[in-house]
Formats: sequence, structure tokens, C-alpha cells
Amino acid sequence: MPYIEAILNKRTGGIVKYDEDVTTPVVLDSLPVIRVDDLYIKKATPSVILEGTETNAKKFTVKESGGKCVIRNESDGVDEITIDPASGVTINRNLTAGGVALDAHASRHAYGEADALPAGSIDRSQIKPLGILWVKTASPTPGTGGAYGTAVALTPAANKSIVPLSASLTWEGTFATEETVTIRLTAKFSDGTSASITKSATATGTVLLNPADLQGLMKDGVYITEIDVDSSSSATSTTVTTSTTVYGIEI
Repeated sequence: MPYIEAILNKRTGGIVKYDEDVTTPVVLDSLPVIRVDDLYIKKATPSVILEGTETNAKKFTVKESGGKCVIRNESDGVDEITIDPASGVTINRNLTAGGVALDAHASRHAYGEADALPAGSIDRSQIKPLGILWVKTASPTPGTGGAYGTAVALTPAANKSIVPLSASLTWEGTFATEETVTIRLTAKFSDGTSASITKSATATGTVLLNPADLQGLMKDGVYITEIDVDSSSSATSTTVTTSTTVYGIEI
């Protein structure tokens, strides 16, 4: 038989001590109790039942089971929280606090993608880096007589910006005698200004921009919204083709 010992403060200020075997739960609501100073229950798998009387109230049980403390929602038939001294606290379903799903909130900033995460776990697919690698190629047609041709715009996704890390510039085709072909990269900044760098060649080949070159596409306090690539030939006509591949990070 279960053994229950409860010390209760009554309205009279007296102390009532129950020290007996019982076969049915003790319902504290039936006693003239203001507060419970000590409630001691000793039995196999002891539990305390909390059941509200207001509209839409639920029934909960706090119990000891196998060395663990379990808070169970009897109304829904779900163990809500398990406290294990060996492994910690487990939230067994999508509990909320102030309208925020606790086990889903960690992935709520996953760029609008689906969550929630399973309780007590982190799904690698839900973890998003600050930026993604960005590799784009432009192949503008050179203008002639020293004028630049039509620029090709390299742009990031909507509401993103570009951080260029490297660029390769390539000249192909046949150069005429004393012909010079120039490739120009222009970074457009978020404040409406821009900065450009140029590289010229008199023969076919590829040039990699160095850090000093890339510094020419940087400006403090702004971000790059677009990189335009165009080219020009000193000749009145040309068969040279140009291309540029920009390597960077889109953030």
C-alpha cells in the first residue's frame, strides 16, 4: 500500500499530520488549506496530479519514474518534459513560450526555409552560412577605336551583395599589329558611386588580378551591388574576344 506523509497548514494555524496507508489519492482541494509547506510522498513511482477547474483547463501529472522526473500532459496523453539527472532536460514536443516554438526557434532564421528542428537536435541541413560562393563570367565584345563596348553586368541575388576575392581576365583571338585590348571592371556601390580597374594586353593570354588590383574595387562603409565588365580595342576593327570570371562571396 502506498505510504503518504503530508504536513499541512490549516486556516486555524494548527498542523494536521497524515501518517497512514491509503488506497485513493489525497485531494488537497477538499481540505481547508491556505498553503502547503511540505508535501512528502514516498511510494513506487510517486506522482502529483494538477488539474485546473477553469474553462479549457488541462490535467498534468508530475511523477518520478526510473530515476527521472516526468511532467505529463494527461489531457493530451503526452510526456511534455523529462528531467534526467544523467543526461539533462528533454523537451518531448514543440512546446511554446510567449508564442515562440522553443525547439524550432533556433532555425527560425534559416532564410525562410522550413523548420522546426526535431526536439533536442540540430539538423545540419538547416544551418546556413553567412554567405555562399559566387562565380560569374562575363564575355563583353570589345569596342573599337579606343571606345568601350557594351558592358555586361554581373549581379548577385536580390537583396545580396558581392565580395570579390579574385578575378581572371582572358584575351583570345588574333591581335593586329600594335593592337591593344583593355578589359575594365567597374564595381557599383550601394551609395550610387563606383570604382574601376583596367588591364591591357597585346597578345592572347590570361591575367589573374592580385590583392592590390582588388583593392581598387573597395570602398569603406558600402557594399557592392553590381560588377560591370566591358572592353575596348585600340584598332578600328578587331577579332579579339574578351572574358572575365569573378570569384567571390555573395552575402
